[in-house]
Amino acid sequence: MSARQMDAIKRRAESQFQQEEREEGLLTNVVDKMDREVDQADSEVKDLERKLGQLEGAVRRGRLDSRKDAGGAGGVAEWTVAPEDEQEPGGTWYDEKVDPAVRRQQRALAREEKAFGQEQSQEAKLMVHARGLVDRSKAQERMYLQRRGALEHDLKVRFVQEAGALRQAAANGTLSEGEALRLLDITSGDLANMTRTLSGFGPKDVPALWIEERLEASRRKSAASSAKMVEAIRHKLETFKSTHLDYDDKQFLARLAQLFSEAKAEIKEFEETRDMIMKRLQGWDKSNGEKLTYTLALAIDGATSSGEFRSHLLRADTDSLRHADMGQACELLGNVIHSSMQPAYKSLQQQKATLDGMSKIVPTITATMPSYIQETMANRTAALLEMAYGENLALKDLRPLPTS
Repeated sequence: MSARQMDAIKRRAESQFQQEEREEGLLTNVVDKMDREVDQADSEVKDLERKLGQLEGAVRRGRLDSRKDAGGAGGVAEWTVAPEDEQEPGGTWYDEKVDPAVRRQQRALAREEKAFGQEQSQEAKLMVHARGLVDRSKAQERMYLQRRGALEHDLKVRFVQEAGALRQAAANGTLSEGEALRLLDITSGDLANMTRTLSGFGPKDVPALWIEERLEASRRKSAASSAKMVEAIRHKLETFKSTHLDYDDKQFLARLAQLFSEAKAEIKEFEETRDMIMKRLQGWDKSNGEKLTYTLALAIDGATSSGEFRSHLLRADTDSLRHADMGQACELLGNVIHSSMQPAYKSLQQQKATLDGMSKIVPTITATMPSYIQETMANRTAALLEMAYGENLALKDLRPLPTS
């Protein structure tokens, strides 16, 4: 099974898992709401029955007192005594006409029964509505999956074109030797050895020409990985934004924490792909007579993989949102944005400036060398630099994530 087939299977499994999560969340929300409404209705009925019992007791006591008062005053009693076989222990006084208070309670009970019936009807409507939402969500997900390949391809093309334009624009001009040494993190002796080695190659003995083709394949793979990461996170964010009103506060915070975790997982997977490409380049360098390509690759990797973006973003404490209330959540999100998100994205600007400087290194070093050396080294290092520019563009594309 090819890597593309494995990736397609993985994406289908992820989408099915996401669909099941959304369906379960919707149904759980409806069922919980129904349970709360039924419990509230039961409580109200019990409270009403309790009040009715108290009222009946008060009415009985009031009738007894009125009977005694009427007899003592010589008036006509409005109350009659029930037959002995119908009396409760101690005798029960009652009015032959239905008491207005009892009628009011009976009407109240009838209204409660009607309301309860309406609530049951409403629950049935909610279930139908929930099923409709689930079906619509499934249909939207199927449509998205059909379009996802095209969306990722468009992103990949854009990253490749913009990265190439950025590198070409930055390559104009030269650097001082001291600046080149600082960016490459090497000594002047190391630079002299690399320059001497490159100058010694003839037109037909430039080593490891095959490395250019492999670097180009790595550049395409890096662009595809960048597009996959951006599209995956963008889709998760759009899904959350379109469904967040269906959640209560607790569910909202749990889902928000999950969104951050999923985004960090996508970024981590993207970083692992870049690390794998770097390890391959290390193996290729063993057969490469010139050291400038690998030295520049190490410098680029140091400026991107271990920079502030990864340290700030991937270490952001977002899991605490799962256990926070809304007041705590505001403070937590504020801390995440100010201590992690903003510094992380600010570091991307510095990263871009560093890449601009590195784009001038090879043209500066090979400026006085033969054209075949200049062309060979430009091709090799262009692939490395455009991979880095593409990754920088992809991470900048995720900027709406912490502010949405």
